[in-house]
Amino acid sequence: GKQIVLTKCSACHGAQQVASARQDRARWERTIADMRLYIQGSNLAKDLSDEEAKVLLDYLATNMSARGGQEKAKPDPNSRLPRTLMTGDQLKYKVVEFLLPKPEVEPHEIAVDAQGNAWITQRTGGKLGRLDVKTLEYQEFDPPPAASKTIRLNGIVSAPGGGQLWFLDGGPNRRWFNYDIKTAQFATYTLPKLKSGNASGNTMRVHPNGTVWLNSIAANQVIRLNPTTEQFSVFDVPSGVKAGRTANPYGMAIDGSGKIWFVENAMNQMGRIDPVTGKIDEFEVPVKNAVPRKAGMDSEGNVWVGLHGAGILMKIDYKTTKMTLFTPPTEDAGVYSVQGDPKSKLVWFSEQHVDKIARFDPQTGTFTEFPLPNAESDHRRIDIDPNQPNRIWWTGNTSGRIGYIELLGGN
Repeated sequence: GKQIVLTKCSACHGAQQVASARQDRARWERTIADMRLYIQGSNLAKDLSDEEAKVLLDYLATNMSARGGQEKAKPDPNSRLPRTLMTGDQLKYKVVEFLLPKPEVEPHEIAVDAQGNAWITQRTGGKLGRLDVKTLEYQEFDPPPAASKTIRLNGIVSAPGGGQLWFLDGGPNRRWFNYDIKTAQFATYTLPKLKSGNASGNTMRVHPNGTVWLNSIAANQVIRLNPTTEQFSVFDVPSGVKAGRTANPYGMAIDGSGKIWFVENAMNQMGRIDPVTGKIDEFEVPVKNAVPRKAGMDSEGNVWVGLHGAGILMKIDYKTTKMTLFTPPTEDAGVYSVQGDPKSKLVWFSEQHVDKIARFDPQTGTFTEFPLPNAESDHRRIDIDPNQPNRIWWTGNTSGRIGYIELLGGN
């Protein structure tokens, strides 16, 4: 079993990634089945035989099982609520929360359209979901059928104007989708075979020039699609190539000059691509073990990054590349997803470890934190309503919840 991990599994990702994923036998069996499907889209990895799959399952279930062999205890829903009285702007907000019909579908990403409705991609449920902001009616939509029934939707982003959505099927079908909200029509772009069949990720961005970008985490690549020509371009992350493993390209933002910034989660670095020349520059994050996650843009074109492990919000001045650190009031907050308000200088971010959504005013240096009503909401991605910038949507991957906070009284 160990030899299979070192030879076949390591063709696409490091053995350490396998060793750190503690799962029960049933989950390992599903994972192995998924990986064998992903291999069909790889020009490097070699499939397992059925006998090898059985040997690998026994090895992983015995040596990399869920710690303690017990399910995670359900949290006290009130355990993260404030223990001191809230004051000022903290009091002036409301929370709307919706539990999905099937909470286990993993709604990792969320995007808001021009009407203020929230759209999610289901990472394991395989459907596109929409929550109507006015009626709170929830609907699901099936993507076009494909060769494999294993569908892994992820990475949703609203295109400029809010009338179209981009997202991907990161499973063995290797498809990128454009969805026209008005006509309810899908356009499909099939990704060619790459080094890793699992050309998936959870961060997509649409460039002002119309190209669409994705961080492919396990493949150590940033991928660009030109929808006009239907051509894909692949950029290997230099630090990952040098180290012989993936740099875990994770969050992404497009700065005021049109350059693409991406998080190198495993290298504690930031990368920057010039979309014209393809040149990649890399910059060290000035905090050890920062675990950078998502990135966003502010109204001035600067890039903001959530340093999840360090619990710090980081600004990158896109003109000078200077990095500035800001520490929220709550310790070890788990700063994750960041997005600037396009109509002001305010910056919003999720505090995943403490179940809060926070606002930062760079002009005054003031943080305001807004608690969510339930513990372990696992809110990963946030997005701002383009019509109502005081309404911040979020999605909870493991909780199966989506919702928003809304400031009251024009705060």
